[in-house]
Amino acid sequence: MTPLVMAVVAVNVAAFLVEETNFTSIVIRFGLWPARTGQQPYRLLTAAFLHANFTHILLNMITLIIIGPAVEAAIGRTRFVAVYLLAAVGGNLLDYLIGPVNTLGVGASGAIFGLMGTYLVLARRRRWDTSVVGILILVNLVFSFADPGIDWQAHVGGLAVGALLGWVFGLTERRAGPAVAIDALACAAVFVGLAVLTLVPPGQVSL
Repeated sequence: MTPLVMAVVAVNVAAFLVEETNFTSIVIRFGLWPARTGQQPYRLLTAAFLHANFTHILLNMITLIIIGPAVEAAIGRTRFVAVYLLAAVGGNLLDYLIGPVNTLGVGASGAIFGLMGTYLVLARRRRWDTSVVGILILVNLVFSFADPGIDWQAHVGGLAVGALLGWVFGLTERRAGPAVAIDALACAAVFVGLAVLTLVPPGQVSL
């Protein structure tokens, strides 16, 4: 594992251990609860560091360990953090907009899907082999839609945000001078766009 991936795994594990001391209270306070998220937008981020049980966090961390190092090497640590956090928020925001209003959602899946989306877009642009990440995305999406207990909205939302940022990073990767500024502006624009969408009442967008 690369250092940043190790750090993200450590943060998730630490949060899970704290969560286990008072599961119900912590999930109710920090999980994605659409009915309350409009007044408590921090839930869009904090929910991404909580997990429903040991199997949930184990599967997410294994996926992160598989894909994370390649993404970190491809885009660098700063971009990695930006994608992880923005995809986490974006995934939970889609759940907020189109998912059930009075259910609680937790998990890092949206953030991890975001990393996979970024890597897929950049890898295709660079003509790298995308078979592994493509299979990971496909298999996880199949399970997402097949199991009614899985929050597919967070997965799709995170994947979309990650792919969008991967497209931006691809445009700027050969521009040494303004690349950092353009990337920063793109990330800021995505953040502002996500923030504006929290003004929409939960569960009001229909597909």
